[in-house]
Amino acid sequence: MHMPPSSVEFKSPGGTVFGLFKMGNKRVKRPNGGWQIMLRVKDIEKSVASLKRKGIRCNPIESMGGGQLCFFLDPDGNRLVLLQFQR
Repeated sequence: MHMPPSSVEFKSPGGTVFGLFKMGNKRVKRPNGGWQIMLRVKDIEKSVASLKRKGIRCNPIESMGGGQLCFFLDPDGNRLVLLQFQR
């Protein structure tokens, strides 16, 4: 999946990848845009099921350009995204 120029990824030891994507003026819960936080996972279905068991509402998993995405909000209304690249 190609990452847009308005994003950045941080790779940490152990394989964890943390990314930020500038939302600009896109309409999300916070009308001024801001940042979207992306978390790369190995198994998106397992990760989403775990979040739902904890009472976190998640959008349906979507396929997009070489990967799968799932959006959800943290308690402050920040948009978070789980991302799994195709294997």
